[in-house]
Amino acid sequence: MSQQVTIKKRTRGRVNGKKISKPELYKKILEKIQEGYLTPLTIGAQIGKSKKQTRRYIDEMADLGMVNLSADRMIEKTTAQAKRESYSKLEHDDFAQIPEIKKMIELGIAKGNKARTLYGYASNLKRIFNDTETHPSDVVGFGKTKEDAIEFSRQFFSAFKVENPTVGTHGYRIAYKVFLAAHGITFGHGEGKAYGLGSEHDKYGAYAGVHFTKEQTDAISKAILDAKDDEVYLWWRIGLRTGARSGAIASLVWEKIIFNFKDSAGNESFKLEVHETKDPKGHIHIGEDGEWKTKFPTLEVKQLLQKWRESHPEFARFVFFAERGSDVLNRQSIAKTHRVLARRLKTYYKSAAGVWDSLDQLTKDYCEIMPDHMMRHTFAQQCKNAGMTAEEIAEAGGWKTAGIVSTWYSKTSDAEKEKISSKAREIHF
Repeated sequence: MSQQVTIKKRTRGRVNGKKISKPELYKKILEKIQEGYLTPLTIGAQIGKSKKQTRRYIDEMADLGMVNLSADRMIEKTTAQAKRESYSKLEHDDFAQIPEIKKMIELGIAKGNKARTLYGYASNLKRIFNDTETHPSDVVGFGKTKEDAIEFSRQFFSAFKVENPTVGTHGYRIAYKVFLAAHGITFGHGEGKAYGLGSEHDKYGAYAGVHFTKEQTDAISKAILDAKDDEVYLWWRIGLRTGARSGAIASLVWEKIIFNFKDSAGNESFKLEVHETKDPKGHIHIGEDGEWKTKFPTLEVKQLLQKWRESHPEFARFVFFAERGSDVLNRQSIAKTHRVLARRLKTYYKSAAGVWDSLDQLTKDYCEIMPDHMMRHTFAQQCKNAGMTAEEIAEAGGWKTAGIVSTWYSKTSDAEKEKISSKAREIHF
């Protein structure tokens, strides 16, 4: 009778000629991934293994949940890796290495600014200093004063507007003020605007007050429902009833939606939290710094969400898409959701019975530019029309200040102006 032969499972390998256990080997591979090596070939070269061997180890690690692989078996970048790559672009930019610019960038990194934001500042400043044939030290170098910085900006922006009368300067103004602030030159509230360095957008202030009336929102809702487009309808109703930004809606997660909730009087209610990245407050979601803002929408939105969840069990974590295994990929899905739904929503603005023809040109223009942001504008204006104060609207919609609501999102209706004027006429003075 032949003896049964068993083969002991191999649990050790060699890295650069030295014996090493599987856990140690996995650790080495993870270290190389963190360093930026993301293919079996490049990782194998670092640890002394062939491409085929390294591929096998990576697959084992994926089965153990140690690494994330895409559909084509590529190693997914972590959020930290993606950020490091973004910042490395700045490190290789000659202009960004100028000491005065580098100081601004380093301060921005310390404050948690995104790499693309800092890159945008650097690009705008490069344009400013190239056009004026000056060096950053000419503005903030030794012996330079705030008055020198203001005079420099006056010369640049006046010349820029003469040469480019239809081009906005918002990006240049913001970048220049951030640059000055990094070198101790700051402006008090409203002071920057007095010197032509305000933070206001170039043209969006003109769109304050653009919104849909109740009749128009009803018609748009009907058009979406008639098309049986449940995804857009849910997104549209959440946007109208919360005033949340579209990116925040696209990143909604079920764990932040509280269905079994009662208000202070004990009545059925409902609340959810959206993650807004406009004003970072240290609340991290999908690898992004932001702020969780609590909303109390209508029960209609609650019912829509419950129905949506029942019909889409594959969306176990996120409301609008399936979990993809990494922050980087999930952020890609958020951006795609935002982009695609905005485009689809705009088609309903135009197809809804009687809506498009009833809009003034300013509102039509804004629908073309920012179709998704029309939900936020509508929320603000309808709340104002209902008698809510700017402070109340800011609190409900998640704006930083009441001034932002008044300046950029709402305006007093003609009927309200007439009422105010009537009160003024009754005053004897």
